[in-house]
Amino acid sequence: MIKNYLSFFCFIILVYCVALVTGCNSDFLGSQHEKVDLQQVPSEVFGQITIEDFPDIPRLQMDVPEERPWDTDVTILRDSIAANDGRAMIGIKAPESKRLRETNGIRAALSSQDFRSALQMIDSLNIEIESVYRSFGAVAVQMDPDYVFELYDHPQVDYIEIPLNRKLQSSWIETSALSQVTPWGNDLVRAPIAWSEATGNGVKVLVIDSGMNNHIDLPDRPTSNCGGTLGGGGCSDPTNHGTHVSGVLMALDNEIGVVGVAPGIADVNAYSYGACDAQQICSVQDVIDGIDFGVINGVDVINMSLGGVQSHTGESNAVAAAWNTGIVMVAAAGNVPAITGGTVLYPAGYNEVIGVSGVRDNGYFANTSPCVVNGQTVFSNHGSHVSLSAPFWALSTVGTTNYEDETDGWCGTSFATPHVSGAAALLFDQNPSWSNSQVRHRLQNTANHPFNSLEPDDEYGHGVLDAAAAVGFTLPIHPFIEGPNQIKVNEFVQFDTTVGGGARPYSFQWQIDYNMTGNWQNIGGNAAFYGHQSFNDDDFALRVIVTDTDNDSGTSTIHWVTVTW
Repeated sequence: MIKNYLSFFCFIILVYCVALVTGCNSDFLGSQHEKVDLQQVPSEVFGQITIEDFPDIPRLQMDVPEERPWDTDVTILRDSIAANDGRAMIGIKAPESKRLRETNGIRAALSSQDFRSALQMIDSLNIEIESVYRSFGAVAVQMDPDYVFELYDHPQVDYIEIPLNRKLQSSWIETSALSQVTPWGNDLVRAPIAWSEATGNGVKVLVIDSGMNNHIDLPDRPTSNCGGTLGGGGCSDPTNHGTHVSGVLMALDNEIGVVGVAPGIADVNAYSYGACDAQQICSVQDVIDGIDFGVINGVDVINMSLGGVQSHTGESNAVAAAWNTGIVMVAAAGNVPAITGGTVLYPAGYNEVIGVSGVRDNGYFANTSPCVVNGQTVFSNHGSHVSLSAPFWALSTVGTTNYEDETDGWCGTSFATPHVSGAAALLFDQNPSWSNSQVRHRLQNTANHPFNSLEPDDEYGHGVLDAAAAVGFTLPIHPFIEGPNQIKVNEFVQFDTTVGGGARPYSFQWQIDYNMTGNWQNIGGNAAFYGHQSFNDDDFALRVIVTDTDNDSGTSTIHWVTVTW
């Protein structure tokens, strides 16, 4: 094996008492869309709306949630909406277009004329329109649930989605810092090495979370950069969760407290959106509003340290639209209360989102953890939604002047996520013309997989984040042989290589020297070397030469082996 150096639960009430516990690449288009809040607009105003008030919405490719009961049974849909005070989301389509479930997730282009016509149709039913999403052609409404029987097969309706919840993916049960320290997570992902190339200057970053306090060690945002039912104009945070996440991402390099992965993010480029309450619950509609807030403000990176087990059509729609505007989106893979996992969480599970799992301070998957909350140890989730891995806990900002770490219970993939978001900001700083697809591929292609796997797995994804490698720094190659120093004649043995530095993928050349004569012979070209009945009774030495993708090489120290009968 090759090694390199280096909450989850949200309750969603389904119909009929079924309770679930939650937790396309395109180049940068440069487009921005506006969101119109029509909650206070009287219905007669719709007669005055002109076509110019609405943009043409381009064709979108999006993830389609696996079929749920309310997708096929209109009565269940009606009952679900009734259980949520009549709230729902309606996706709009052109009358001649097919529904996205019939086209494997392709939403056909929607003209401004068809968009306006559908709004007028909905308004004519006396349905209260709470929000209009111009970026992806949908509306949030409150209505008499019985209207679903009229809307379900309406030619202007693409989908009707019920409200769902997400949960913040961290656990915790104030400590002051006098002089600045670099958290261990920054060192593990080699962020300080990257700072000579980029710090996040000029990059707009949005944290969708519980809000963000005006902490002395965080960018001083204008109030216009704060949004949401909880963030509001006051830039507040009822839980400290969003403040802690923000510190991991962008705490200032100012000689006090801590420093974030991207410490150069300017005051005017820091955004926060309060979508989660004091109980750590985040409604999907608030998350969607936050994504739309990011699109409106033209942000480059969105951090979402939250998740739930059920995908949501409107959320998937919003994510696909945000991706098409060039935004990199990063979300938590989730936490588990035991060494289990594997359940996909959303939004991390959408194709356009980078899902992040957690690793310990030795760089290995967080299937053990120092974080114990109410007597229960918290571990990282894993699954097919994992794209990258990053530190599972961090010392970071809380309140307005203080700091806390895992000793206070602050751990989870919530804090792995902003490490990746910060690294994305470093890449946008270094490469302002890059697309979100280029940034994502660079982060994945430079990650360090502890087992040198070139294929993503469910624990590490493509590997542990390496911010320095992402901006172009690599360490010299240092191979090391692991295996026995004494074997018996004809014994089956295995020797493995640990590699530090360089840039994956690696190639290997094993060599052996019988009786240590200096006559080295090539014996294999794999990461591991196996021997069976290939050794005589002579002692021997092994070494391995490792070459990386940049054609740089390193040779291991000699591994001596004694042979006995």
